[in-house]
Amino acid sequence: IILIAYSLFVIVPIIWVLVTSLQPGETIRFTLLPKKITFSNYGYLLTNLLMLRSIGNSLLVSICSMGLSVLVSSMAGYAFSRYRFKGRNFLMSLTLALFMIPIVVNIIPLYSILQRIGWLNTYQGLIVPYQALILPLNIFLMKNFFDTIPAQLEESALVDGCSRLGAFTKVTLPLTWPGLAVASMFAFRFAWNEFIFAITFISGKNMRTFQAALYWFLGLERANWGYLTAGVVIGMIPVVITFLIFQRQFIEGLTMGGVKG
Repeated sequence: IILIAYSLFVIVPIIWVLVTSLQPGETIRFTLLPKKITFSNYGYLLTNLLMLRSIGNSLLVSICSMGLSVLVSSMAGYAFSRYRFKGRNFLMSLTLALFMIPIVVNIIPLYSILQRIGWLNTYQGLIVPYQALILPLNIFLMKNFFDTIPAQLEESALVDGCSRLGAFTKVTLPLTWPGLAVASMFAFRFAWNEFIFAITFISGKNMRTFQAALYWFLGLERANWGYLTAGVVIGMIPVVITFLIFQRQFIEGLTMGGVKG
């Protein structure tokens, strides 16, 4: 009963957004059965050059953020799992503590830093700051996943003449594919859905991400709910497709990453 109630709590708003996006006009209607269906809202968004550019910007930022995050978190997670060095536990705790810092706390100092180095209204001005919010969780995830892989596999490779880097890339890393899938999902979903940094650090129309571009449909006196809800539906598609593609690896990574070998 609790699961059914929770499912309805999650699913009904999604259905309502989908139904609203198929209705004409700017007036919001709280109904799950539309009297008239139109695709004009989607047609406007998918033919508007600025909206198409914002979708491309979001894809570029999300993919680059995902790639950089997976690269760094896999190496850092491997180091925390395999090497025993002074301050290891403290450094791991400090990394996780960064995940607890609210996003709004970082806005003013990050804006000042990006302004000084000329990274406002740039892709790297979003990709690099996103890492401070994505990496802590992904490093922790990858560290736990590397703990499940026997170190004897790497030792055998080292005995056969393989370097430490070679053992990492050729032996250990291929075995962490489910963990990499989970880390990629987390990174892509966060970068795609992130709004606060995108609306603060990007002001140029051609550089806006999709989530920031949707914000401009919210007027001071009224909102164009047709365009806004259609944009929300479009915004869900990349995340849903990515999850469906990596669903098996995602579930396997969540279960294996939480067990130590």
